[in-house]
Amino acid sequence: MSIKTDVYNGLKTLPRIYSITNELDSRSWVLIQMPFPTAPHALHDDELTVQLRIDESESYFTLYSPLAILKEGDKSTIYEHMLHRNFYAEQTDALAFAINQVQGNDVLQAVYHWMQDSIDPEQFKSLIERMMQGLFTMMDEVDNVASKSDVIDPINK
Repeated sequence: MSIKTDVYNGLKTLPRIYSITNELDSRSWVLIQMPFPTAPHALHDDELTVQLRIDESESYFTLYSPLAILKEGDKSTIYEHMLHRNFYAEQTDALAFAINQVQGNDVLQAVYHWMQDSIDPEQFKSLIERMMQGLFTMMDEVDNVASKSDVIDPINK
């Protein structure tokens, strides 16, 4: 089986509370949203959003979620902080910080790369649940940095 097939099968195991957009579209991309009206952190539209992308070789997939827009200005202290926080898994619930261009903006994202040859449906379900939980840790980190800098604008506030 391919990782794409594994992901497709894993998507079917997610509880109905999750909203899945596109199943897996032609670009091997899917959007997973979970309503969270009583979250421990303010959320944009009261839901957590995780995007999933399978690479072109179908060897890896990446889970990512937008955390903040980076504005013009000196970002060196933000970059240094984020790189230090990425070093130990327990500091960020095994997620990492990354920056991606989205519609002309630098967007700080929480990222997790899966590099094993396969993933069974229950592992996939558990991974999505842990990603959703880990996002709250990442949001707290972003809020902490944003309180000290005017170049980071948290999406969930």
